[in-house]
Amino acid sequence: MTVTWTPLLMMAAGHFCLTIGILNWSQGHGYNVKWMDQLILAGLGLAGLLFLFAAWMVWNLPFPNWPVLIQAYAALCAVILVVVLPLSTFVRHVRPEAPGTLAVSSSTHDLGERFGKECLIGHSGAGRLLRLPGNDSLKLARNEWSVTLQKLPPALDGLTILHLTDLHFAHSFRQRFFEEVVNLAMEGAPEPDLVLITGDFLDHDDTVAWVEPVLGRLKARLGKIAVLGNHDYRHDFRGLRRGLRKADFRTLDGRWMTLETERGCLVLGGTSYPWGRHLDPARMPEGDVRILLSHAPDQVYRASDWSMDFMLCGHNHGGQVRIPVLGPILMPSRYGRRFDQGFYRVGPTTMFVGTGVGGKHPIRFRCQPEVTRITLRSSAEFLALQPHHRGSFAKSQVI
Repeated sequence: MTVTWTPLLMMAAGHFCLTIGILNWSQGHGYNVKWMDQLILAGLGLAGLLFLFAAWMVWNLPFPNWPVLIQAYAALCAVILVVVLPLSTFVRHVRPEAPGTLAVSSSTHDLGERFGKECLIGHSGAGRLLRLPGNDSLKLARNEWSVTLQKLPPALDGLTILHLTDLHFAHSFRQRFFEEVVNLAMEGAPEPDLVLITGDFLDHDDTVAWVEPVLGRLKARLGKIAVLGNHDYRHDFRGLRRGLRKADFRTLDGRWMTLETERGCLVLGGTSYPWGRHLDPARMPEGDVRILLSHAPDQVYRASDWSMDFMLCGHNHGGQVRIPVLGPILMPSRYGRRFDQGFYRVGPTTMFVGTGVGGKHPIRFRCQPEVTRITLRSSAEFLALQPHHRGSFAKSQVI
């Protein structure tokens, strides 16, 4: 019996890893039609039937008598389990920290404990998940970072950004939850220069009514800028854009803009590609620092080719469920678990991937939602070239 159970369990674990890998890869492409969910479920069902057939072969026949295809599939599952999974996990653990990033402060705020869960949990069936023991979805992390950019001019040293991503307005939460998230993001700190949000605002059409009253609470000296996400294009994205305008946000979809200040010119680009419009690098304006808002981190290699200085994104939610040692499993990216959360450096581009605020399925384990404040710093070499500039930024022109 031991001889039977061992290959069966190895095949099951390898089959699970392979299925999740294919699912992650498929979710990283721009297939944003609603029937795609049914197609993916059908594919998962077919994979399950394949496994059941293979398991029957393992149980009833010795290995030499298995069909060649089943032998090959069993070997593939074993390689994934014994080689690919441990190797990818090891690489994740030894990945060096992105240079120039420094954690300034981090605090966790249990909104459920502060306000009472019933004030925050919505009326949908998915809201029941928020009552599960160990679910971190109502425990908001407020993190502050200092990020040194090699090409940031000394005049722009100290530029502050408040970043939010993946709010996922849905009836699993009440509107008040998102109001308290915004309140916490703004309280006890100076008004940021920029508020940047990188997509996935909606999970229900009627929650578009929350956009203006919730996000209108956010304040920024230079401006508030957003891109949409793949979930937004499945819902009332036109109403979302109107709500964002009323909340004083500029929405960038495949467009560039400049922010002229008395201390320098910022170039900002925005894209939700591959679900929305792609940015044309040939139309990038000139400026002192280049910042890209991208819903998905998969665009980082393009950003590196364009010599972007800084990139902000979300989409992956940090995996939402992070298993000890292994880390995240579900990751809707063509690169799998490569860009799950935190800072990365690809060529000249420093990228930050936020874990998000909400989620269509509001369950988080060892992966708190977060709001993030980032202060951009010029490198020591640049600062040595001229005196450090103090004083506030002033918006003079937006194109």
